[in-house]
Amino acid sequence: MKFLPLIALACLLSHPVLCGADAAPAAPALEATPGMKRARNKLKRDFQLPFRKADERQRITAFTPEYVIKEITTNKDFRSLFQVRFWCGENQARIIPALIGLLSSKKTVGLTDSADVIIWKRIQSGDLKFSGHGWVIADDLFTASGRSSWLLKDITGEAHGTIKMGSTDKDRRAVQQKWQEWLRKHSVKAEPRPAENP
Repeated sequence: MKFLPLIALACLLSHPVLCGADAAPAAPALEATPGMKRARNKLKRDFQLPFRKADERQRITAFTPEYVIKEITTNKDFRSLFQVRFWCGENQARIIPALIGLLSSKKTVGLTDSADVIIWKRIQSGDLKFSGHGWVIADDLFTASGRSSWLLKDITGEAHGTIKMGSTDKDRRAVQQKWQEWLRKHSVKAEPRPAENP
């Protein structure tokens, strides 16, 4: 496995929801907000159309958080990001902390196979061709932070800023801080699990 960005890996490993929380102490969980429920239901409906074959849907649902972070941070292919989007919608609590961790990333990934995607600043810069129609996305899908911002909006139904081409470290941190506050607000403490007898 290739190395994950350290921020995302730290989020994956330090967040009890993502770690399986096998220990007896109470682990925080993520409250499913009305926006998250609507987003999840929409993604479930949307998932059926492009992925009609059961084996293809099964392959996507078997992704892991580590695989998803790797795809977000290294794979240029929009089709891969499109598949990751559906996995994230089904695994909101498992991936949201890691996505928030990636919001400060400076990494440029690039974007290929995106004929129906419109990112105006990338079209103006010549990085993306305009096909005359398509899906307008405000966030910069050429970057790990922009991808994370887009995915967070898509899977939560919330918007806490946009990471565009040319966003500064300060801009990215401001968006990240808003999402961190949102996460604190919607994290709930789970009931402690009884210790297992050996």
